[in-house]
Amino acid sequence: MNQVTVTNIKPDEARPGERIRVRGSGFRRKDRVEIWDDERNAPEKLLSKSATRWVSAEELSLLLPKRIGSGRKRLVWVGSEGARQATEGVFTILPFISGVTVGEEGVLTVTGAGLTPQEVRIGGVMLGAEKIAPSRLAITLSERAAVPEGMPTASADLAAGGFQVRRDGFSFGNLVEYQMASWGTFVETFGEEQIKRANRLPTFVLLWAFYAFYTSFFEGRGIFQASGLCSGLAALCLERFLQKDPPPNYELQPTAEVRKKLTVQMGKILGREVLTLAYEQCVRGLANIAPTLQQMQSSLQGSLTAENARLLWFLPSGRITQRRFIEQLSNAHSVVPFDLSLSQEGSVFRWRIAIYDVNMPGREDVWVDVEQEGDRWSWRHNRDSRFSSEEGLTLAAIPLSLFLKPAAFPFSGPFGLMGFIFDLLF
Repeated sequence: MNQVTVTNIKPDEARPGERIRVRGSGFRRKDRVEIWDDERNAPEKLLSKSATRWVSAEELSLLLPKRIGSGRKRLVWVGSEGARQATEGVFTILPFISGVTVGEEGVLTVTGAGLTPQEVRIGGVMLGAEKIAPSRLAITLSERAAVPEGMPTASADLAAGGFQVRRDGFSFGNLVEYQMASWGTFVETFGEEQIKRANRLPTFVLLWAFYAFYTSFFEGRGIFQASGLCSGLAALCLERFLQKDPPPNYELQPTAEVRKKLTVQMGKILGREVLTLAYEQCVRGLANIAPTLQQMQSSLQGSLTAENARLLWFLPSGRITQRRFIEQLSNAHSVVPFDLSLSQEGSVFRWRIAIYDVNMPGREDVWVDVEQEGDRWSWRHNRDSRFSSEEGLTLAAIPLSLFLKPAAFPFSGPFGLMGFIFDLLF
């Protein structure tokens, strides 16, 4: 059998249905791959040839099966003669929860992928899981257990350290004329060192093409009809709140200095990390609401910091092309979540996320209502009908920390090298 060596797997943590890249040596087209459970030392799932993309003798791309258990896994090579060879290629399958329901007889049903634990911790209680399958768990609840760990309980009332709209929000709204896109804001958005590196052969053409897109983005030209500075306003507002620097008497004015800061913050949504994270959450559709709620709770249940603070985004929902995603960002919106509560009526769970909406400065009676019944998720903005699941949008959580550092150019990664820029410009 040909000697196969695996040096690394990226990412080393992935969810069912996601793709991983395997680097090493000795990879042959006719070999096949098995994923073994590393603890039980037994085959977990045989990958079909269609799921394995042979790139070279040093690289493979593997699409993980959707029906696979969670935990630590090891790649095993099977030669054309049938001989198996265990490799050093070890990675972890993470579970993904898409829905939670509670039946009348106290049976909790969890749906998703990679769900294969023998026991589940709910609050401080360990419960045995019944009817275990990678896509579904059935758990009989005790009197002490209510909803899965990681989701707000019925008594949850989580607030972000006393945020107040009239004290910590801004006195002006989300207007596109406040933008100040220029070479100076472009450099501050992406960092002087990154600009210097890109402004050389052979990437200088990409740099200036991207700068042209950057300015058209703020001016509302081309395929992206920018409607304002919502992400910049939301990020700056939350940043000032965490720094204990609220606008004096709710009267922060859109001076040149403030407008420049807003433009720099808004421009960071064109960075690789924000675009990639937003796109990944977009393609999950309404299934992304559950992890968004979990992240909202994680941010609000303790001390809010620059590391754990999240912006709440309304994003286009479902699997769409990359170019279509950029176009539909025109319909997206960013707000500041600062309170979260939950109520339950039978098998229906209802969450309410209090928000500061930069489209409505000074309004304190603004929130997002989320409802879950079985596998069905829905949500709506209580004062703006443009933003709801019925309009084809989902909820997403974007870390504030991505707006507190220079953004990375999107010249590589899932948006491609040339296609991202030139599809947008031409």
